[in-house]
Amino acid sequence: MNGQLGLILLVTNKRDVTTDFVVLEMRRRGLPFIRLNTEDLPQHELVMEEGDPAGLSLSGPCGEFRLSEITGA
Repeated sequence: MNGQLGLILLVTNKRDVTTDFVVLEMRRRGLPFIRLNTEDLPQHELVMEEGDPAGLSLSGPCGEFRLSEITGA
């Protein structure tokens, strides 16, 4: 590993209080993350550039990210 932090994806739901505590700690530590609540999935747009799965991106209430940015889930 080169010491750079990648984006961490938290897949959960709005009622998951345990993840709320994880989010608070990740913010305290300054860790980059996206929280994706499953009940919000219909409100997201999924784009695959030129049909290539390597270019998959998601945007919506959780924010916007490319799958290639995710280094942990």
